[in-house]
Amino acid sequence: IKFCNFEDLSQNKMPLEKIFHLVDLLLFTHQIPSSKYAMKSNEKWPFQQYHQATGKDLVLKSLDELDEESDRQKLGWIERKMAKKREYSENSRIDFNLFKEVITSNSVCAWGECFPPPKN
Repeated sequence: IKFCNFEDLSQNKMPLEKIFHLVDLLLFTHQIPSSKYAMKSNEKWPFQQYHQATGKDLVLKSLDELDEESDRQKLGWIERKMAKKREYSENSRIDFNLFKEVITSNSVCAWGECFPPPKN
């Protein structure tokens, strides 16, 4: 499987599609805690439904949480409620620092490293 090419490396950013695939492989090889494998579905009646998480689910949830945390530090309560939610596509690219935050986030928690990276 070709994971990265020289063009990706020259831009110092990785497409989300490849990160989705990487997290899928981590799920497949059980390198993510078992509590992350079940995701709540939108169907809640007569009782909450769940589905098996995919790499895409976990990465997008992590990016949403990181965006919310960033907004919480920068914006006021009303500004956060009025702000549009950031949209990510499979062709979106992220840098290494954001990739590291995603992998170590509470949503993905690869290898049990759920601790946030130290602030510089």
